[in-house]
Amino acid sequence: RVQVSDGKLYYMAYEYDEETGVSTQTLHVYSMAEEKDVASYVLSGGEEPQEENVYRSMDNYAVRSDGSMVFVESVYDYRDEENPKSSATLCLFDKDFQRGEEVDLAEAAQTDADEFYVNGMLCDAEDRVYVISEQKIYLFDADLHYQGAVDTGDTWISMSGKGKDGKAYVSMYDQNGNGMVVREVDFAQKKLGEMHTGFLSGNGNSLTPGLDGDFLISDGTRVYDYSMADNKATELFAWLDCDIFGDYVRCMFVTEDGRIAVLMQDWSSDEKSVAYLSKVKTEELVQKTQITLGALYTNQEVLAAAVAFNKQSKDYHINVKYYMDETSNDENAYLDGRNALNNALISQDAPDMVEIGNVYIAALAAKGAFEDLGAYMDKSAVVKRADYQENVLQAATYSDCLVYIPKTFHIQTLVGKTAKVGAESGWTI
Repeated sequence: RVQVSDGKLYYMAYEYDEETGVSTQTLHVYSMAEEKDVASYVLSGGEEPQEENVYRSMDNYAVRSDGSMVFVESVYDYRDEENPKSSATLCLFDKDFQRGEEVDLAEAAQTDADEFYVNGMLCDAEDRVYVISEQKIYLFDADLHYQGAVDTGDTWISMSGKGKDGKAYVSMYDQNGNGMVVREVDFAQKKLGEMHTGFLSGNGNSLTPGLDGDFLISDGTRVYDYSMADNKATELFAWLDCDIFGDYVRCMFVTEDGRIAVLMQDWSSDEKSVAYLSKVKTEELVQKTQITLGALYTNQEVLAAAVAFNKQSKDYHINVKYYMDETSNDENAYLDGRNALNNALISQDAPDMVEIGNVYIAALAAKGAFEDLGAYMDKSAVVKRADYQENVLQAATYSDCLVYIPKTFHIQTLVGKTAKVGAESGWTI
């Protein structure tokens, strides 16, 4: 979970030491002015003595206006397997990370501790605390005194955050046909405010104040600025245009100087980085030859490869064009998209490359829709025929044209006892 306050970025990190078997949960504080981590605090694990079968976590927290922080500490006690116990405690830490006041959430709300599965929290501009547990929002004033709860019925809260106006907001899927909506949490009235439609599901769990609109939202491939005034999400840019892989984005926010800061984490290497995006005129950009890659729907492996290529290429830039409407609930959306992709390959507006998984290869190859990659392979110093099984390349050849070069291939096998199937090598099925 990521929080932004007073020019600082707060984010969690989890580490596991394979030698000792110890897991450590750490909160890092990144200064945007200094562009580096300026503090880190161990929240659980580490060198602390660990009680066997007792698990602690402090996944949910919020930063207050004075730099202090409020955490929810969750404890799961399985020492008595037949009678496991759990607790959730609201904990206040000052700006020097000294632990102070504590409030037992179940005791304060007069409910069963087992009902608390905290999946979000925030503070508004008045430092009032909102603890989200499934379909309820528990309200605490700035002194951590319990003030009541907002019940959302059967609706699960998707994201939460503080808006530009300092008020608390949540997004959720409306059960009455309005799709994703965003609503204010009215602390005084203990209810949800006006419903704003046209919101996007997005990725992540935090609502982020917008650029010109009210909230920034990412669907994993593109970033939008959402306005509650007209219930409209306006596309700002695609992550691919910024050479960013959307799946690596942990959070984004608008800086004081109007840039968009993006915290990324490469899940394969655990490397973290922050990118700053600025609005510039098209003519000011480095001009590259644009290459269009056609695909039926979003493929994260393809996007990651495109981003990696774009970062290292000085002359070319890959754009990905999708032919299926992934937001449609139409039962024919997949077939319509597949037909659109295949028709595009024999049109004047064909993509330069295509992700081959949903293409009628044989029929299109017979019409001469594909370039023969064999000629390119024979001249390449990087991709060589000797690196591939010849029969694998043959399987990718249609009408004497090497249509694609497979990255992987799979072999299905059957295994049986020799008493049943014999010892002969090779079966005919």
